[in-house]
Amino acid sequence: MLSFFLLADTAGLRKIFSGPDNSEVIAKIAGESVTDRRIEIMLGARLYDLKKEIFKLKKDRIDHLLLDQLIEKEAASRGMTFDDFVNQVIVPNGVTIEEAEIDGYIRENRDRMREWTGTYEELRERIRGFLEQQKRFNAIRAYGKSLEPKYGAAIYLKEPQYPIVEVKLDGSPSLGPADAPVTLVEFSDYQCPACRATQEGVKKVKSHFGDRVRLVFKDYPLKRHKNAHLAAQAARCAGDQSRFWDYQDVLFAWEQELDVTQLKRFARDLGLSTRMFDECLDSGKYKTAVERDVEEAVRIGVDRTPSFIVNGKLIVGGPSFERFEKIIEEELNKPKGKS
Repeated sequence: MLSFFLLADTAGLRKIFSGPDNSEVIAKIAGESVTDRRIEIMLGARLYDLKKEIFKLKKDRIDHLLLDQLIEKEAASRGMTFDDFVNQVIVPNGVTIEEAEIDGYIRENRDRMREWTGTYEELRERIRGFLEQQKRFNAIRAYGKSLEPKYGAAIYLKEPQYPIVEVKLDGSPSLGPADAPVTLVEFSDYQCPACRATQEGVKKVKSHFGDRVRLVFKDYPLKRHKNAHLAAQAARCAGDQSRFWDYQDVLFAWEQELDVTQLKRFARDLGLSTRMFDECLDSGKYKTAVERDVEEAVRIGVDRTPSFIVNGKLIVGGPSFERFEKIIEEELNKPKGKS
């Protein structure tokens, strides 16, 4: 995670946060007000992560509370104590763990077993006890679930929604029709390992959904990557010769250091006009355009790479294709006119 202080100077932030803001003033710096809205925008992704964690804590607590009360009510209706009901009705014969289940657990958690200092037999007995508790709880939970209609159990706790942001797309490299039902915007850095690892999923999204998804790329070079800004400019220079995406593929595949010489070599290897490319890169033609993308990232609360925006929903980190697919399918299946 990267602090915004590494992304833009103070003047840049004043420019980004200009405009009407009637939210509460929570600090002052040399007479300049810092508002709650300004901080919430800058912390948008992190606040969402915290809200998700709070939701999970509350949901887990509610689930356990309801389960206890449902079993308690059913036990009382039969004149039994909670424990007697569990032992005599839900798991009257106890639970049995087969040796194959223990073997499977060991296979799936082999790395976690490396620190075990006891005997192999002791390890198996420890695992057996854990699996027995797990199977017993699962049986109780399933029984409790079956009682929900009888006792009118309902949960109204709402899961936090993805932060909704508006992104300026004009002038950004894109693939797919402008009127595609889903727009996927990527904020990325060519020297970011996590960004590199996400590209396979992004390409799979395009091949899987075709013209139903429009891909838009936004530059977000982190200052700790000394050549990321120049690499972003180089990709745009390649775009002048209609080879932005080809050049981008080369950049993401390159895991070594980048410098001007290497960036120009990539252009030559792709068969670009070296004169046009070199003039573009040396002149800093796209320096301001890249900086505008960085300002845009700060404005909407993007604070790490990669980050994605799906139809206005901010998703931080590098989702797997399966997660991309789930989010995009939800968007495609929404009734028209519903955000």
